[in-house]
Amino acid sequence: MAKMNIGRVIQGGLLAGIVINLISILDNVVILGPKIMAARQAGKLLLKPQFPFMPAWVVAMFLLGLELIWLYAAVRPRFGPGPKTALALGIVVGVLSAVPDNL
Repeated sequence: MAKMNIGRVIQGGLLAGIVINLISILDNVVILGPKIMAARQAGKLLLKPQFPFMPAWVVAMFLLGLELIWLYAAVRPRFGPGPKTALALGIVVGVLSAVPDNL
């Protein structure tokens, strides 16, 4: 069995964390921003955002990126390298993470 290159896993995890955080920021500012502002004005959300939570969110997204890259590195010897393996893993992780919310 091939050994996992931990340095590359950490490097990939950090890159994945950056990408996940950028997508999260774009989603919250561009897509959800107007909806959040409307909900605040309607009195459904707090008027003052709770920013002390933000550092924990950023760290959590970096940890998520690290976990996803570690999973890819773990299944890569069995399913082979490439985007097909990454896509299959992404679908499985997405379904597994969404199922508890849908039950």
